[in-house]
Amino acid sequence: MNQDFHISNNHIEVLTNFFTSEDFPVPQGFTDKDVNVNAKLLFSDSFFLYSRSDTKKLFHDCIMQTVALDQKVTEVIQSKCF
Repeated sequence: MNQDFHISNNHIEVLTNFFTSEDFPVPQGFTDKDVNVNAKLLFSDSFFLYSRSDTKKLFHDCIMQTVALDQKVTEVIQSKCF
């Protein structure tokens, strides 16, 4: 859980720096006003604990294919421009 927190905080820091360096307003995301902590649960705890491996694999594969495509596109652009 600490690693997740560290990764998320790092993403926030990097993105904040991107926005700030370009003089863009930093998005605030969700705040306490956006969440009703007293609302009825939409899913059971067992739903959160259970994750189908085929669904996880699909999302993982999509991410990896997108990263690979991004790398190829970057290589093509760099070869044409430099």
